[in-house]
Amino acid sequence: MVQTEAGLTTTMRFDDRKTELTVEGVVKTTSATPPALGSTLTFTVAAKGAYPSGSASNTFVGTITKVEEKGSNKEFVKYSITAIDFESITPA
Repeated sequence: MVQTEAGLTTTMRFDDRKTELTVEGVVKTTSATPPALGSTLTFTVAAKGAYPSGSASNTFVGTITKVEEKGSNKEFVKYSITAIDFESITPA
């Protein structure tokens, strides 16, 4: 189950077709505000360097289901954010 920013609990069926994406990144602690569960995550991979004669990209839009702080060092913190995109369901 996922709870949105408004406090609405949404259930999910585990037999639905879905795509899951986990992104890890390092940010400065002064600007580190982790996203809320239920928020929308949009992630685009631009692979133009791999295809010099054209352009190739892939976009993922999903609902954040998990946010983890993986560690910190001085002025930086590492986050791991997991989101799920269910087939035929557009994140709010």
